[in-house]
Amino acid sequence: MKFTKAVNIHLALGQETRHHILSLIVQQEDGISPKEIHERLDIPPPTLSFHLKELLQAELICVQRKSRNLIYRPQAHVIAELISFLEDNYINLKKENNSIKPRIKYKNRYHET
Repeated sequence: MKFTKAVNIHLALGQETRHHILSLIVQQEDGISPKEIHERLDIPPPTLSFHLKELLQAELICVQRKSRNLIYRPQAHVIAELISFLEDNYINLKKENNSIKPRIKYKNRYHET
């Protein structure tokens, strides 16, 4: 995954409502319609439409037309790529004790690692 794509995903997930929407979509094996999302999360349709558009642009979800309905599904491979990106670039898991250590070294005037 390219850094810019990871940034776009982080920006899309930087809003709590989108976390709830994505979580609900991920839980539905056969996908979910905007009407069902609205009913379950009580998000007004214009707001829901805006958040779905943001998740689509970040490629975290996809949409398919099923007769007259739109069905949203997760893009599992993109979510897996993001997890792999985070593991590769930010953490080094020590399997023997499950501790997480930062992988990126940084310097600033307040803290040095």
